[in-house]
Amino acid sequence: MCAAATELVFLNINQVTKRSRRRMTEVEKLERRQRYLQSCAKCTRQKRKCRHEPSAESWTDSDRELLRTRAVSHLSSLMGEQLTISQPNGRKAPGLDLPVTLLVRQPSSPYARAEAMVEHCIIWGGVADLWFSMVPATLDSTMFAIEAVCHYRQAFPGSSLAKCHATMAVALTALREAMTDERERWSDFTLAAVAGLSPLEAIRTERAMLVTVHANGVGTLLYERVGKVPLSRLSAAVFVYHVSDDMLLNCLAGTASRLERVQELYLTHESLRWQGTPALILRHAGTRLSLALPRLVECTRDARAQGDGAKSSTLPFELAGEICRLRDMEFIVAEADFIKTLVNIPTTVSDDRNVTPTSFDFQSAEDFHAALLYWHTRMALLRVCTHLYTLDANVYATYELPSPVEANIELHLLGKAIIRSSQYSRQRMGQIRRRLYAQSLLMCWGVLHDRGSSGEQSACEHQVRVWLLSRIDDLLGSSVALTSEDLDTAAELFVGGPLFGTFRAFFVTGSKV
Repeated sequence: MCAAATELVFLNINQVTKRSRRRMTEVEKLERRQRYLQSCAKCTRQKRKCRHEPSAESWTDSDRELLRTRAVSHLSSLMGEQLTISQPNGRKAPGLDLPVTLLVRQPSSPYARAEAMVEHCIIWGGVADLWFSMVPATLDSTMFAIEAVCHYRQAFPGSSLAKCHATMAVALTALREAMTDERERWSDFTLAAVAGLSPLEAIRTERAMLVTVHANGVGTLLYERVGKVPLSRLSAAVFVYHVSDDMLLNCLAGTASRLERVQELYLTHESLRWQGTPALILRHAGTRLSLALPRLVECTRDARAQGDGAKSSTLPFELAGEICRLRDMEFIVAEADFIKTLVNIPTTVSDDRNVTPTSFDFQSAEDFHAALLYWHTRMALLRVCTHLYTLDANVYATYELPSPVEANIELHLLGKAIIRSSQYSRQRMGQIRRRLYAQSLLMCWGVLHDRGSSGEQSACEHQVRVWLLSRIDDLLGSSVALTSEDLDTAAELFVGGPLFGTFRAFFVTGSKV
């Protein structure tokens, strides 16, 4: 990896290390050494219940059962062996005070442990109910950092921002050492460590900005390791889970995705299944759209910058036509079949009930992820198409693109589907899925913004806009409240608008507000 990429991944190492050395206490060091014991040595000596163990009062029995069942299912398929839930036998997982602790037979190789760790962290967003011992130092320190951030986000007793900085500093130090070694730099252990940190690092800070250093680092590693090491099952899984963040960051940066050039190598890996269920087909379509859209948005921005008097470039129209042709009959049938699998239930959340009386109940979080990935990328494509029609209707008519009427009808249906998914999105989910739903709601805002620019908005649309603003702000978790103007600017950005705004500043370091 080039020096610039290395600097990208470890941009904040000096600041974090400095804070951690100042605030690291002996109690915190003791906790790290005694991570897998039911109570730390200090509390044992004082004969009291360990105050450093996180409370499980906020978790219901259904939460616990869901976590255990799905973790077993994911890890069983990942390792190729049937895993079981058993009594802890004196050993306790540190994340949740469960009556029955999930124990997994130790994988036979460090590589299998790396796979399990990154799969668990990415899917569950760092919920610390399952941990492995005796992993390489890079992964071991990463797991401690993930747990500290997870506890801090959920306000567990004993958690603090200083502890997050302390454990992150140890993880970054181990990663820096790995990056300087030519062999370890391209290993799955390094990729697993960076990917494990990627969806968890957006924590509240003094500046209330979302840090995306490791999200960019994942993309860099995935791209530059092609041709240097054989593609593994782990790298293919990380590629698939990273695409939603990859689209977001590239659109905000105004650049095409480098992963678009290597997508065939990853997406055709033997470990990935894209057939069998409508959700898998939609996930495949959403993945390809996510990789292609940043280039289309970049070309549309260049075309819009030429002004009304200049002759329109045909490149964005050609790209839009190519992307639209990805939606063949198989995808159309999968869309219809997937909708049939969704159950309509009454909306019980009061805020959501103001905009939709019924909500979708998905069969699994994986189906929810697949649907959102496809729905919001399809909406982004249709919005770009409507702007291209406004740019030059004559050139637009020469390509096989949806008519403005067809696009508006489909945008309306997709927007309703995304809004009806809000109640399900309020379940415990990792940061990747929270950001994905925030992106989806931003596409809904963009549709209303495009309509509102041509006339007065109705009272119903105003109510939906107020709700969208509140939900997006809540999902991003920022202490800096977004305004309607911020979301208007962000919505324009995803159809080739200017590269600035508060929303963009959350993710792009040094950007203009």
